[in-house]
Amino acid sequence: MGIPVDQPEKQMGQAYVKGLTKDLKVSDAEARAFYDSNKEMVGGMAFEQVRGSIEPFLLQQKREDAVHVHIADLGKRARLRLNRDWVKKQAELAFDNPVDRARRSGKPTMAEFGATGVLFILLFAVGHCIPIVVAGSSTAAVKRVMESSRLQGAGNWFRKGAGVVIAALGVYFVVNPFVVP
Repeated sequence: MGIPVDQPEKQMGQAYVKGLTKDLKVSDAEARAFYDSNKEMVGGMAFEQVRGSIEPFLLQQKREDAVHVHIADLGKRARLRLNRDWVKKQAELAFDNPVDRARRSGKPTMAEFGATGVLFILLFAVGHCIPIVVAGSSTAAVKRVMESSRLQGAGNWFRKGAGVVIAALGVYFVVNPFVVP
């Protein structure tokens, strides 16, 4: 594939992938088919308005698919040889740590992980229990709020406002990838 080896590995990898995918193109029919099957995602915008976003998206998908297929083919063609001595040495090194040595000794062992670990576990437990305690102990206040007609009206407006905000965020996140920066 003719890749210069006098450049950093990352650039060599990028050049290799670029060579694999240089002939990939997105046809008008592919872009149109994607648009037709995903019209609801573009919020009713015309094909010509979103075409400039669809084509790079589809091209990137094609590139990723080509690289995955290439890697799978390499795996099928490559013959792997393992050095048994190296593998055995690495396995021994993996188990050469204080915890595994203590386990293999057959003696009862106590591991000290320090006060920091206990503190984090305690904070985790308190953080999860406080909301439950507050919710359980404030049922009378919640009941009064639910029975108040003034607060119910405010609650209805809040729910409607939250719904509008969530809908607007949904539209933003769906349309944003198709808007050309």
